[in-house]
Amino acid sequence: MQGNRDRRDWRDANRGNRPDTRQEWRGRQNNDRRVDDNRRWDNNRWNDRDNRNWNRGSAQNRFDDRTRWNNQRRWDNGWRNDRRYDWRDYRTRYGDRYRAGRYHAPRGWDYGYRRFSVGIFLGAPLYANSYWLNDPWSYRLPPAYGTLRWVRYYDDALLVDIRDGYVVDVIHDFFW
Repeated sequence: MQGNRDRRDWRDANRGNRPDTRQEWRGRQNNDRRVDDNRRWDNNRWNDRDNRNWNRGSAQNRFDDRTRWNNQRRWDNGWRNDRRYDWRDYRTRYGDRYRAGRYHAPRGWDYGYRRFSVGIFLGAPLYANSYWLNDPWSYRLPPAYGTLRWVRYYDDALLVDIRDGYVVDVIHDFFW
């Protein structure tokens, strides 16, 4: 017991000799933040006031089903029954055209491959123009019109509305 009392006495004795360097945190108004940091936490999500959001397809820019097709033709999935666009038969004869090489995900995309389906919204880096299939006919895909673009995503071909990243059509395991 004697050792504990000595230790307590030693701490008390040295406390008076040491200056208190702790800063008072109460009453401080974010003085520890950078001056140019305009971000803040609102309603359980990060709000970036400088609008440097990588996801241009945010909820306020999305179209609903009634207004999505106002200025252009609605996409017709009947193209799969058209023999001109028989990409499977074409791929068996000219498979080298479908070996597009290694897919390099956009910078910041750390989620790996996800099997997307029609109706999902992609983040803008996934449908950037470097991923567009500029000549869909060379793969026997129907032409994309208006704001629609065929996009490569890993081994899949996605038809994406580039206004907000809405996936209109999907072909899984398109590339080898």
